[in-house]
Amino acid sequence: MHLLAAQPSRHGQVDEQRLAASFFSRGGGDTGQADKFVTSIAVQLADNTTTSRQHIRDAVAERGNIAQQSLRDQWQRLVLRPLSKLHEPGPYIIVIDALDECDNDDNVQIIVRLLAEARWLDRVR
Repeated sequence: MHLLAAQPSRHGQVDEQRLAASFFSRGGGDTGQADKFVTSIAVQLADNTTTSRQHIRDAVAERGNIAQQSLRDQWQRLVLRPLSKLHEPGPYIIVIDALDECDNDDNVQIIVRLLAEARWLDRVR
């Protein structure tokens, strides 16, 4: 992630606090599993932005078993809603690498659909 944060983007310098990254690696244990994808992004968002941290905490308090919910429910509650409530100027960049290394082709399709849902957020790239 530090390498990505150090690279200039078309939006100017990438602020590491506005960056969340996830990668997949087939045969790499948890890094090949889609079920860790959303929570990994949410943890980074919570670590990097105070406002999203509170919204993510609220989502976890509301649904204590959020990690056992569907990827779509996790994405809605832990990523999209918190990002939609941010008032700080963006962009917020989510980097996904090696999605083709995901453990299951069905999960790849689900993640692609989830990422497409973020298009309506002006601040997310």
